Amino acid sequence: MDEIHDEVDESLEDLLIFPTQKGLRRSTEMIETCFAFEADALRQRRKQDGKDYESMMEEQQNILNIAKNELNRCARTAPSTVA
Repeated sequence: MDEIHDEVDESLEDLLIFPTQKGLRRSTEMIETCFAFEADALRQRRKQDGKDYESMMEEQQNILNIAKNELNRCARTAPSTVA
């Protein structure tokens, strides 16, 4: 799990230095993978009650929605850059 978090952190750092649509897409995909892994681990371990789990899933979905909305905005305005 730490390796996945490290990869996400690295992709986000790269995105700050080189803000491209490709970089944003890569980061978004990595975050989705990380969140799916975390959700599965939480379900299997049952460390959180249902309310906390649902709250975490909503927060993660909001983060992904923000990233995907930004990708869509970039595709409409400047295909090669984020900003």
